[in-house]
Amino acid sequence: MTCGAVNPGPPASSPHRDAKITQIYEGTNQIQRIVMARNLP
Repeated sequence: MTCGAVNPGPPASSPHRDAKITQIYEGTNQIQRIVMARNLP
């Protein structure tokens, strides 16, 4: 009998994981650009 641990399935492949990290990073840069543009005189 197991202790109820959940197997999340196979880990994401490296290219997929890297693409997701890049997407998040680019989104963060875009948000920073928008915030800076709003603060310009």
